[in-house]
Amino acid sequence: MAIVITLTLNSKLFCNEPMAEPTAFVLQLSILLVAAIAGGVLFKRFGYPVALGELLVGIILGPSVFNLISDQATVSVFAELGAIILLFYIGLETEIRDLKGQLLPSLSVGVLGAIVPLVLCYYAALAVGISNNEALFLGVVFTATSIGITIRLLRDMGKLNNPLGLTVLGAGIVDDVVAVVLLSVVLSMLSGVVNTLDIGLVIIKAIIFWAIIVLIGAKFLVKIIDRIRLDNEYFILFLLAYGFLAAYISAAIGLSAIVGAFAAGLPLSKRQAKVKMALEQTRSLYMFFVPIFFISIGTLINLSVFGEAAYLGLIITAMAFIGKIIGSFAAARLNRFSTKDSLRIGISMTPRGEMGLIVASLGLTSGLISTGTYSIAVMAVILTTFIAIPILKKVLTDKKDEYLSRLSENQN
Repeated sequence: MAIVITLTLNSKLFCNEPMAEPTAFVLQLSILLVAAIAGGVLFKRFGYPVALGELLVGIILGPSVFNLISDQATVSVFAELGAIILLFYIGLETEIRDLKGQLLPSLSVGVLGAIVPLVLCYYAALAVGISNNEALFLGVVFTATSIGITIRLLRDMGKLNNPLGLTVLGAGIVDDVVAVVLLSVVLSMLSGVVNTLDIGLVIIKAIIFWAIIVLIGAKFLVKIIDRIRLDNEYFILFLLAYGFLAAYISAAIGLSAIVGAFAAGLPLSKRQAKVKMALEQTRSLYMFFVPIFFISIGTLINLSVFGEAAYLGLIITAMAFIGKIIGSFAAARLNRFSTKDSLRIGISMTPRGEMGLIVASLGLTSGLISTGTYSIAVMAVILTTFIAIPILKKVLTDKKDEYLSRLSENQN
């Protein structure tokens, strides 16, 4: 069972689908980049998050409208690189001591924010006539937050390196692990035998991975970097190689690749001078890959599958959205966050994305859920993201920020 989960979570890293001719893909890549510029500029002009524009552009380029992306396999590889680079950058910019300060809030928000939507979606699915097994699996789909989407928005708004942003970041990592554990539990239950060994192994592997990458890395890797004399370009290549290797190892043991990339960046954040130089010199790399990640999520959406499942999908979407807010809000309040900040944390945790789609695909290919239930899951995953992003931008923007933004626009 652990092997099945691992292979599924690795499917985006190693895709066996044939790639298109290089010249065809180059054309598609140019279309993606131009579309990213158009969507980003347009949405930024009207005050909406750039990420939302990139998602919408993906829908337009995908099968729902123009169907211009025929080489989805290669685009998925580029998108995976984008997600890995995004979280690796966040790790490089985040101080371990700051993240440690929000450890308890992150754990409670991550766990409670995963369990509440699972329960609500499970009972809502039962209420609309979905079978018990499918309802249980559907609940697991909505446990994990799309950390890539949320963190991109927090970073763009300058809200990441404060207690609220760090709690959301930590909670996103936690509920990613919780999602894998719950998936293992549910698969065991549906097979008729609850394998506690598999469940325990997932948790143990996660703990060992973090201990090796973060704790040992902080002691030994940093010393190695200080002692070796590398030119700037080779130091950047070294950082990227290390980040990609950690992402691969993380995916290979059943966690997500982006969790490994984030963990890899954390120990290196101590070397501010070198890291700052690397971040500045590779910003173009970030700007190239990260928008492709968001566009690729949009290209996976086929609006035609929403027709028959629209009514049920809206119900599940509401439960997934409300459940995440309730669980995360309650946990944040227990950790003495204000009501306003607790609500911000709750909304920050609502977007679903890559993990939800992966789990839903596993259910469909394994015969655990029907095509109709899969359509409901995909619809709800996408809608939670589209609903959350504009609301999140609104609640994260202070009145002072709005005033300064308008003043700047008037001066320009």
